Amino acid sequence: MHSRHQPEFIRTTLSLPLLQWKACPAKPCYSWTPGPWTPCQLHGATCGHGVRNRNVSCVRVKDNTTVEAWHCANTGPTHRPIAWETCHVACDSDCQLSEWSHWSHCHGDCFKDMSGYATRSRAVLRPPQANGGEPCPEALWETKTCDLGPCLTFDWVITPMGEVVCQRSDGIHVVGGCDEKKKPDLCKWKDGRCVCVDGAIVQPQTACQDEINEVQARLYIPGIYSLSIILSIELQII
Repeated sequence: MHSRHQPEFIRTTLSLPLLQWKACPAKPCYSWTPGPWTPCQLHGATCGHGVRNRNVSCVRVKDNTTVEAWHCANTGPTHRPIAWETCHVACDSDCQLSEWSHWSHCHGDCFKDMSGYATRSRAVLRPPQANGGEPCPEALWETKTCDLGPCLTFDWVITPMGEVVCQRSDGIHVVGGCDEKKKPDLCKWKDGRCVCVDGAIVQPQTACQDEINEVQARLYIPGIYSLSIILSIELQII
């Protein structure tokens, strides 16, 4: 007689949930969009401090259409860009500064630091003149965080042509990375072969330049003198 009860594994399978949920980023329907800044308004003056403005509109994202501002109320008041700010037009008597330099390379120890820092600077070209010129700013340097990238090492290597170069661990030849390490000696002749300090046998045309242009020969003249005369003749290969 068959049992009316379902097997245990069937009842367990049927009890599993048929739907699953997970969090996902919500794309807003509306967003604040700022327009371009107006020229600095100096209220009749030719230079000095003033105010500039711009329009900030609420835009529907899907078709970039401007809508009423209350549609963007749910984005929060802190997310609305500013519509005005102070500005300054330099006068002839103000402190004159150079343009900012390019950002430096990323400083830091990739084996210890999570991120590095880059710097840039500018210089004072002329201090402020009389009649209330704008003073020079105290900060002539700026820094920002940067990605150090992969950790790279530097070592002296000898190329197949016998040149001693500084090579980065990714195979790129660089200048300055091996300054703290002793540079190996150049290749030398050994047993008739041009051999470098790491044991590599290279083409002698560049590695052993001094020796390749010099050929040494011995000349033995029997029967004339009781002693062998060994002459060293240096022939220059043209």
